[in-house]
Amino acid sequence: MLVYEGDVTRADVQCLCIATNTDQYLGGTVADVVDRAAGKKLNEEAVRQLTMIKDAKIGTVCETGAGQLCGKSYVLHTFVPEWESYRPYSEVWNGPFRTCQS
Repeated sequence: MLVYEGDVTRADVQCLCIATNTDQYLGGTVADVVDRAAGKKLNEEAVRQLTMIKDAKIGTVCETGAGQLCGKSYVLHTFVPEWESYRPYSEVWNGPFRTCQS
């Protein structure tokens, strides 16, 4: 595994994967940074796309454009558990993390 330090919005990649919860809220530190860098267009598209998903489950992925993120083609929004509804580590690991690895 490689670990990089720096601004994720400036990484030389085509796609970013950020967390959202099953209430279709773009939340979390990384999601906030990406949302600010991408501008209103990403947030509007994400809210529109995410609200169309019925019965979102942990590990579900939604693709949107990248807004104003330079050099990015799209953003993947992955449904992750909220800390308030914490689940056992094994359940979380077998959900969104396995989805992102495939």
